[in-house]
This record gives sequence, structure tokens and C-alpha cells, in this order.
Amino acid sequence: MKTTTRILLVITFIAGATWLAGQVATKKGGLEARLAQALKLYPDADTDKNGTLSVDEALKYLEAHPELKVLLASKSKPGGVSTSKPGEFTTPTSMGLPPGPRVFVCAHSFMIFTATMLPKMTEAAGIGYQDAGRQMIGGSRTLQHWEVADDKNLAKTVLREGSVDVLTLSPHMLLPDEGIDNFTKLGLEKNPKLRVHGACVMAGAGWEPDGRIS
Repeated sequence: MKTTTRILLVITFIAGATWLAGQVATKKGGLEARLAQALKLYPDADTDKNGTLSVDEALKYLEAHPELKVLLASKSKPGGVSTSKPGEFTTPTSMGLPPGPRVFVCAHSFMIFTATMLPKMTEAAGIGYQDAGRQMIGGSRTLQHWEVADDKNLAKTVLREGSVDVLTLSPHMLLPDEGIDNFTKLGLEKNPKLRVHGACVMAGAGWEPDGRIS
């Protein structure tokens, strides 16, 4: 099971990297415009004084000014919760493949696409995909998923049932994200072997399966 899980996590990373590469060209202009606007508001964030604000400089400035992180979080207005029931994307048992880990995808719009890509990719690798469900909130932090009411929070429901082996999360630029810790603790209570995998495509950072940031 450990080997299968590792293969699945690698496939998740490849799927994300492939899709993201195709999006860079269209998203780059918008990101540069936002950085240029931020530079006008906070010129001292440009630490190397080259007249251009990089993503790294912006993130370091946020870390040094926690009041700005609070302000940005308060202005975040995510869309409604979108979910799919467990099993919707499960590889058909008629394929005769050995069952892989049960996977739940909890994400924003930059990561939710993996919920539909993973089944075919894992099947091609000889692994039977077991879909534990998915949950998406556009432009969200993981904490916003955590704060969804319990009766509408599929992620919490399946974790409490112990029916998830791999949980994928997609935090935003505002880090650290308490939602990651909350979901991990909840999942481990019912399944001590739970593996949590996440990638912050906005910030360029990611979490290793054991929770370490990379």
C-alpha cells in the first residue's frame, strides 16, 4: 500500500505540474499586474530596489507585516462549496485492477482538476482508483474548507468515517494555513495511516506527505 500511495502522489504532482504549465502564459499577465499594483502601494517591499516586485519579495513582505495578511484574508470572498459524492470517479472494478488508496481531493480551482485526471492516470499505472469524494471552493484557503458548516462539509464527513487514505489539499498564498493542521488531526483520529499531500501552486510551495513544508 505504501508503494501504491507514493506512486499516486507522484502522479498527482505530475498532473498538477502539467496543467499549471499550460496556465502560466495566461495567468502571468494578471499576476504581474497585481505585483505592479502592490509595488505602488508598498514600495519598500522592493528590497533589491530594481523597480520590480517579485513573488518572493511580496511573500516576505507579507510575513514581515502580519496585519496585511489579516487584511487580505478578510477581503477574500470565495464562492460556494462544490462537492461530488464518493465513488463518482472510481475506476470500474471490471478492470480487474488491485484497489489503490481511497483519495479525497479538497481544493480550490487551481487544483480541483486533479479529481478528474487522477482516475485515468492511476489506471494507466495499473492501480485501481478509489474515489473518496471531492470538495472545491474557488480561490480558497484550506481554512475556508474547514470552516464550512458540518452538514455541508463532505471533507469532514468522510474523514470522520475513516474512509480516506490520501487527502490532497491546496492552500493559497496566505501561509501558514491552520486548515491543514485541522484536517490532518481530524483524519488521523480515525485513520492513523492517513497521508496528507498538498501543493500551494500560487506561492510555489508544497507539503510533503508527512506534513513537512518544501
